[in-house]
Amino acid sequence: AVAYGEGYGRTDPDFQYALGATGRSDRMMLIWDARRFELIDGPFEIDALNDGRHRSPLYGHFRLIGTEESFLFMVNHLARGSEEMRQQQAAGLAQWVAQQDLPVIAPGDYNFDYSLDTHEGNPAMSLFLQNGVFQWVRPAELTVSNAALNYNSILDFLFVAHVPSHWNISSKILTQGFRFPDSDESSDHRPIQGIILIENP
Repeated sequence: AVAYGEGYGRTDPDFQYALGATGRSDRMMLIWDARRFELIDGPFEIDALNDGRHRSPLYGHFRLIGTEESFLFMVNHLARGSEEMRQQQAAGLAQWVAQQDLPVIAPGDYNFDYSLDTHEGNPAMSLFLQNGVFQWVRPAELTVSNAALNYNSILDFLFVAHVPSHWNISSKILTQGFRFPDSDESSDHRPIQGIILIENP
């Protein structure tokens, strides 16, 4: 049996959100259905991983209502223009996640420039994964996730950490409806779909 939690299948969700305070006009946001998930604590921003010109990681502690399952959900957008800042953020997140006890779900635009030609990311990706705590939920089919046509790469990922054995997680880069090149009416990134099935332990 799968633990869907309360509110599964309802047609009247109650979506709530928390907006980060950093990033100027380009901020991070958490969005959740309050009929299915309880925000236990937070949201929190890790301002130590921000030099004042970028976005701080944003996360909250959630519980799947009707179950004992709780987790940290974090959104990230690491620095694009500063390689040094991106590497500092990646190394700092690797240290932060190693100190956590709860499962961590961390989607985002990491700017890791994972090449579909070499199957390697930039140095920030190596720093992020250096201690083996964060794990990439690798899509079965890899495709370009950003609209920069001169790069055959992936910038957007779903990472997890401390995942219980009764959680089954998959991800997919959505392409339908997200064609490149982009326009003023379409996104310059393809979204990452993550599916988490929690079996009754």
